[in-house]
Amino acid sequence: MLSFLSCLASDGKSKTFKVEDVQFTKGSDKMKFQGKQLKNVDFNVPAPSDFPTCLVRRGILGYYEYTRCSLVLLETVWVGSVN
Repeated sequence: MLSFLSCLASDGKSKTFKVEDVQFTKGSDKMKFQGKQLKNVDFNVPAPSDFPTCLVRRGILGYYEYTRCSLVLLETVWVGSVN
């Protein structure tokens, strides 16, 4: 399992957020390669169109026998700090 913080950013012109940055907080070094692929995921989250915006979300990426890869973005109340 891998825990991380991600920055979902919008430039103010596009209608959706893109993953701009991923910071790993804890977990297996073997999973970090998979975590880097998060930058290619389209979360299809609507964004305001008038100004640049960044959402910081804490997430957990895990690989399980039956469900394979599972990605969970936690509610924003669980991001108390980016450290």
